[in-house]
Amino acid sequence: MTVKPEEAVFRHLPLMYRKAGQAGSGAFTLAAALGRGSADLERAGRQVLESRFIEHVKDMEDLQRLAGLFALAPWPEEDLEEFRFRVRQMAGIYLGGAATAKAMLQVLGAACDSELV
Repeated sequence: MTVKPEEAVFRHLPLMYRKAGQAGSGAFTLAAALGRGSADLERAGRQVLESRFIEHVKDMEDLQRLAGLFALAPWPEEDLEEFRFRVRQMAGIYLGGAATAKAMLQVLGAACDSELV
């Protein structure tokens, strides 16, 4: 069920204002404008957040920017999916600490484009 923008706003207003919110009233028009703005802002925010997740990156340049946080760069022969796999593996290793035998095997696996552990 889709909620109209003005209904989303009116739900949070005190009862007195909700009663005054008849279609065509000033309060109704203002609530509709606020609701549309909120919906647009939510949609834009979701797009920005998704573009910052490794799984949603659609081009190599964006993935390189994310990988730069871990001092990683694509190898000359890597395509987007291979680089995404390596970044995901290495980020997990860096964030979890690489001073264990299991982590060292994961580093080797990431370098060989496979999962060893």
